[in-house]
Amino acid sequence: MMGLSKHKEEQMQHVLSRSLAVLALTVASVTTAGIASSQTATAPGATVEGDTIVFGQTAAQSGPQAPIGASKWGLEAFIASVNANGGVAGKKLRLISYDDGYQPAQTTALDKKLVYEDRVFAIVGSIGSPTTAAVYKALNEEHVPLLSMGSGSPIFYEPGLKYVFPSWPIYTTDGETMGNYVKKHFPGQAAAVIYQDDGFGKPILAGIKKSLGKVDLEIPYVPSQVDFSSAVIKLKSSGIKVVMLATIATSGAQILNQMDSLSYHPTRILTSSACGYGGIFGAIKSLEGTYCTAFLPPPGSSDPQWVEFANAMQKYGQGHPPDIYAAWGWLAGQVAYAGLEKIKGPITRDALVAQLETLRNFDTIAGKINYSPERHEGSCCQLLWQAKGGKWEIVPDSQFNGSAMK
Repeated sequence: MMGLSKHKEEQMQHVLSRSLAVLALTVASVTTAGIASSQTATAPGATVEGDTIVFGQTAAQSGPQAPIGASKWGLEAFIASVNANGGVAGKKLRLISYDDGYQPAQTTALDKKLVYEDRVFAIVGSIGSPTTAAVYKALNEEHVPLLSMGSGSPIFYEPGLKYVFPSWPIYTTDGETMGNYVKKHFPGQAAAVIYQDDGFGKPILAGIKKSLGKVDLEIPYVPSQVDFSSAVIKLKSSGIKVVMLATIATSGAQILNQMDSLSYHPTRILTSSACGYGGIFGAIKSLEGTYCTAFLPPPGSSDPQWVEFANAMQKYGQGHPPDIYAAWGWLAGQVAYAGLEKIKGPITRDALVAQLETLRNFDTIAGKINYSPERHEGSCCQLLWQAKGGKWEIVPDSQFNGSAMK
């Protein structure tokens, strides 16, 4: 009897173990299906409810790259001017902007917060190539519009990115603008490029080489680099006469100041990302004569688009100057508003995308922008400024049109 009881007990344990195993597999399957479903679901906030349309933004507002964070103030000024005139379909605009310190990991975490906690309608005017590269695919897959990011990296212009709308000229246009000018005005002179070794600097380098065929010296650097003395010594000792800088603001200033300290004065051409802040003439004492690529009017311009922006900054800019970085934010506001104001009926993300894709020769502070269902293209063209007498002046015969929608 004792043996029989033990046998039955073992049978019951075996049955119970199998039942628990089946239950565990069932729970795991249901959980996995639930996670997969949540990952493929459209992000919250796809339709505007209530009386406010909320934009999200990330930009460096602290650390070495903080100057580019001034874009926030241009976007805030644009939003304030729209709200002062009744908003969009009776709804007010609002911006939630976070400091990502120009760190891609921070951008990823903050964009997740913006989308899933703050429930923003769109990401508008975020700044940075490596930072935006960390999030653009996820935002596109989640059907969250990414509008007028502060970057011309070619990855944002690829077909199939339905919810991604760049507004800058593609970075290869930036490089070709430099290269064409050097080829025309400094033929045969030894030329070099110092470039940020990522999705920002590499396409500019590619554009330069496309125009020139080759350069005599290429010097990469990483965004965290602060000492450029060895690079400048190498440029000088190599007899380089023309230096093109695919750098952002802080790095460009450090390089030019290092050149001055070593009495090295080649022809210098900066990318537009390096020369947009209001204090540049104070930060770089030897700036006179330096060239800079540009897709916006120079500060102080009489261009009607610039005048409107400058007046709004004076009224709504909270004491911040109307510099190029702030104008980046203003441009982002123009793009977002152009789509929103055309919507008839419920304001949804898909309705915004549909209206943006109808924009042809849309006038902005950066010139004309074209979008279509097949192609989301930024501003077509760039030209050069030159530093003269403490201000930037447009260089005649320096424009380059890199548009594929001419």
